[in-house]
Amino acid sequence: MKKILNYIKINKNIATAGQPGKKQFKKIAKKKYDVVINLAPHNASNAIKNEDKIVLENNMLYINIPIDWENPQYSRMILFLELIKQ
Repeated sequence: MKKILNYIKINKNIATAGQPGKKQFKKIAKKKYDVVINLAPHNASNAIKNEDKIVLENNMLYINIPIDWENPQYSRMILFLELIKQ
Protein backbone atom coordinates (compact mmCIF):
# COMPACT_ATOMS: atom_id res chain seq x y z
CA MET A 1 0.00 0.00 0.00
CA LYS A 2 2.99 2.26 0.50
CA LYS A 3 3.47 2.54 -3.27
CA ILE A 4 -0.04 3.89 -3.85
CA LEU A 5 0.13 7.64 -4.46
CA ASN A 6 -0.86 9.62 -1.34
CA TYR A 7 -2.34 6.57 0.43
CA ILE A 8 -3.63 7.55 3.87
CA LYS A 9 -5.51 5.19 6.15
CA ILE A 10 -8.24 7.20 7.90
CA ASN A 11 -9.52 4.37 10.11
CA LYS A 12 -9.97 0.60 9.85
CA ASN A 13 -12.68 1.02 7.20
CA ILE A 14 -11.69 4.10 5.21
CA ALA A 15 -8.59 5.14 3.30
CA THR A 16 -7.87 7.77 0.69
CA ALA A 17 -5.33 7.90 -2.13
CA GLY A 18 -4.43 9.27 -5.50
CA GLN A 19 -5.07 7.21 -8.62
CA PRO A 20 -4.10 3.56 -8.00
CA GLY A 21 -2.81 1.46 -10.85
CA LYS A 22 -4.33 -1.81 -12.07
CA LYS A 23 -2.04 -3.99 -9.92
CA GLN A 24 -2.59 -1.74 -6.92
CA PHE A 25 -6.33 -2.40 -7.03
CA LYS A 26 -5.54 -6.07 -6.37
CA LYS A 27 -3.60 -5.04 -3.26
CA ILE A 28 -6.47 -2.84 -2.14
CA ALA A 29 -8.89 -5.76 -2.47
CA LYS A 30 -6.53 -8.04 -0.52
CA LYS A 31 -6.63 -5.52 2.33
CA LYS A 32 -10.40 -6.21 2.50
CA TYR A 33 -11.66 -2.89 1.14
CA ASP A 34 -15.13 -3.37 -0.37
CA VAL A 35 -15.86 -0.10 -2.15
CA VAL A 36 -13.91 2.29 -4.38
CA ILE A 37 -15.33 5.79 -4.68
CA ASN A 38 -13.68 7.62 -7.54
CA LEU A 39 -14.08 11.41 -7.44
CA ALA A 40 -12.15 12.06 -10.64
CA PRO A 41 -13.88 12.80 -13.95
CA HIS A 42 -13.51 10.16 -16.69
CA ASN A 43 -11.33 12.53 -18.71
CA ALA A 44 -8.80 13.15 -15.91
CA SER A 45 -5.22 13.10 -17.14
CA ASN A 46 -4.33 10.06 -15.01
CA ALA A 47 -7.60 8.15 -15.49
CA ILE A 48 -7.31 4.40 -16.01
CA LYS A 49 -9.23 2.92 -18.93
CA ASN A 50 -11.95 0.53 -17.69
CA GLU A 51 -11.27 1.35 -14.04
CA ASP A 52 -14.80 0.29 -13.15
CA LYS A 53 -14.25 -3.17 -14.65
CA ILE A 54 -10.86 -3.54 -12.95
CA VAL A 55 -12.38 -2.73 -9.56
CA LEU A 56 -15.35 -5.06 -10.13
CA GLU A 57 -13.02 -7.88 -11.23
CA ASN A 58 -11.37 -7.52 -7.81
CA ASN A 59 -14.73 -8.06 -6.10
CA MET A 60 -15.17 -4.46 -4.98
CA LEU A 61 -18.03 -2.07 -5.66
CA TYR A 62 -17.14 0.88 -7.92
CA ILE A 63 -18.82 4.26 -7.52
CA ASN A 64 -17.86 7.29 -9.61
CA ILE A 65 -18.89 10.75 -8.46
CA PRO A 66 -17.06 12.95 -10.98
CA ILE A 67 -16.13 16.28 -9.42
CA ASP A 68 -15.40 19.38 -11.46
CA TRP A 69 -12.78 20.86 -9.11
CA GLU A 70 -13.19 24.28 -10.75
CA ASN A 71 -16.94 24.25 -10.07
CA PRO A 72 -17.78 21.60 -7.43
CA GLN A 73 -21.46 20.84 -6.87
CA TYR A 74 -22.92 20.77 -3.39
CA SER A 75 -25.19 17.82 -4.26
CA ARG A 76 -22.19 15.65 -5.17
CA MET A 77 -20.49 16.49 -1.89
CA ILE A 78 -23.63 15.46 0.01
CA LEU A 79 -23.78 12.20 -1.97
CA PHE A 80 -20.14 11.46 -1.15
CA LEU A 81 -20.65 12.18 2.57
CA GLU A 82 -23.74 9.96 2.69
CA LEU A 83 -21.80 7.12 1.09
CA ILE A 84 -18.95 7.54 3.58
CA LYS A 85 -21.42 7.29 6.46
CA GLN A 86 -22.52 3.90 5.19
